Amino acid sequence: MLKLLTIECERVPEPSATDPLDQRTWAATRIFAGGKCVTALLDRATGKETNTIYIPLFSLAQWVVTNWWMLLNETCRWERPPIPGKSWSAEQVAWVHRHSMRAADSGILLPRLSLYADGRHICADWLRDEDDAYPNMPGQFLYSSRELLDRAGVESAFSEFITKVLSWSGQRSDDIRVDVLRRNWEAISDANPAEKAFCDAAGRLGLDPYSTLDAGLLEFLESAGVNRTQQPLFNDVLDAGSPDSAVELWQWASGINLNRSPSINVPALPLSILAAKAGYQVARQWRSAMGLAPDASIADVSQAGKKMGIPNLMFEERNHLSAGMVRAAVGWRGDREIVLTGPNPERQESRRFLAARGLFHAAYACTDGARLVTDVRNWDQQCSRAFAAELLIPQEVVLNAINSESDPDEFDRQVDILASDFRVSTQAVHWQFQHGVKGS
Repeated sequence: MLKLLTIECERVPEPSATDPLDQRTWAATRIFAGGKCVTALLDRATGKETNTIYIPLFSLAQWVVTNWWMLLNETCRWERPPIPGKSWSAEQVAWVHRHSMRAADSGILLPRLSLYADGRHICADWLRDEDDAYPNMPGQFLYSSRELLDRAGVESAFSEFITKVLSWSGQRSDDIRVDVLRRNWEAISDANPAEKAFCDAAGRLGLDPYSTLDAGLLEFLESAGVNRTQQPLFNDVLDAGSPDSAVELWQWASGINLNRSPSINVPALPLSILAAKAGYQVARQWRSAMGLAPDASIADVSQAGKKMGIPNLMFEERNHLSAGMVRAAVGWRGDREIVLTGPNPERQESRRFLAARGLFHAAYACTDGARLVTDVRNWDQQCSRAFAAELLIPQEVVLNAINSESDPDEFDRQVDILASDFRVSTQAVHWQFQHGVKGS
């Protein structure tokens, strides 16, 4: 069962608040993600740990409503959300403003909690504060963690929270901020299925659906949900594309004449755990079913598929991609052949890795038709990368072969030997080593 977002808030008086709206919405607030307390902090006044923050909630409700469709639909394009202390690109700055709760109001005590979609769930990703980083704030958040949350549960928790804040703000108000928030929330709540499909698509692309959009992009987004048989492929385009490239990418992707997967007997994919763990788990089951020892390399990825009852795996070169995050498209031709189509990777190890990812998508992600293989950080794509890495070079082998205390030259030599023996990139070896050390 997927986990839930919980927002507990009880109204408390705060006579020192100068803004009447702050006075009406001041509350003792606790936020939990998957049962873990996001608001656990060190109270500087008492020197003790507490789970409760005392803040005005109106600006937080405003932020949720403003970013509603992005919070529920847009993925994170990086390994993890941008972290403080590093230089951010303009794209990262904009993403943080849409997804980090702390961006709701820099003047009040809020956790650095990022909420974003991964294609199947809502990821809750939060970071502790560095010691004494914000000495003028009344507290310091103590913990970092990550949880996968149920999307409907997040939507319900935010709905209840916004409704409560609006009720505290007053039904009739001479404050235009309240009227604007109420109107915006009513527009979201009253959206019909067609409007919701459009807003979900815009949000997935990182756009405010209520802003003015280019005519071509507007027409493209309005097609969301029209052909439900291509919805997963449409979503892949939204995740991998940008407002400038999505229309052209959809023209490329929708011209692919590939089908959904037939019924095949492969190990079940666990959906309620982190993507990397799920990818590792099924790859190990595949290798076991194939009778491969942990230190055995796979000579031909297509033969790996055949041993699992999956027929031919073919690559067909097809260029003219408009989005740099897309590696290929994959689907079935009839029930006897898996086809990967896209730019042909120059390096042999890259072709093998792409083929392994294609196997994963064909077996697990093509239930409704063709899909894209991309560099996006959503659940399916992360899972396929972990699956490919573990299928081609098991983490156990990497951790046994590489001595973490080796000097840099010896470490690189060990990495090169493994990469050559298993015909993978040195990047794949490094990835397996680093995630193994971290306990992935």
